[in-house]
Amino acid sequence: MKNKRIFGLSFAILLVASVLLFSFGVLPLNQNVNSIESNENTFWNAYDCVYITRVDGSIEDLGCKHNLVTTVGLNHIRNELFNSMNSSDVTYIGLCNATAGCTGADAGDTTLDNEFASAGLERGAGTVGIGGTGNASVWYTFTASETVSTNQTGLFNASSSGTLIAENTFTLANLESGDQLTINKTVSFA
Repeated sequence: MKNKRIFGLSFAILLVASVLLFSFGVLPLNQNVNSIESNENTFWNAYDCVYITRVDGSIEDLGCKHNLVTTVGLNHIRNELFNSMNSSDVTYIGLCNATAGCTGADAGDTTLDNEFASAGLERGAGTVGIGGTGNASVWYTFTASETVSTNQTGLFNASSSGTLIAENTFTLANLESGDQLTINKTVSFA
């Protein structure tokens, strides 16, 4: 009998809390989601992990960092989910030439500043892996053909031009000829 009372009381509290939340308009049904201020996407968790494999075989882990989804990237995702337009797959990874200047990630960016067009670090089509419900990764390994530096990456839907879906900065990677830089972009939808 005691368990029935506890269950009944818990159910009543949950019901009252639900009614109050909707009555006071915690999130009105007509709320424009673009007007909600947030530092994080509520349904999207994306991050980059960066590794350098040196010519001598040693591996340097530059860590993982949350990705910034650009405004045009969010529109692209929206269109892929809700429109019938067929865009190219989002599998292309590019790198910024730090010597020429990388300005950092900004939601308004539509291109990756000073993107490499040579040195073994030009944009490449990554490998896609599906990691269960709502999870996917795309990764690409660049091989430097000369001494270069980079600290910013972008995810695109084309081998050139295309839409900059997301971008991120990472610890400055000073690469020598033959060094490999692996970028792994992971996305989780919840």
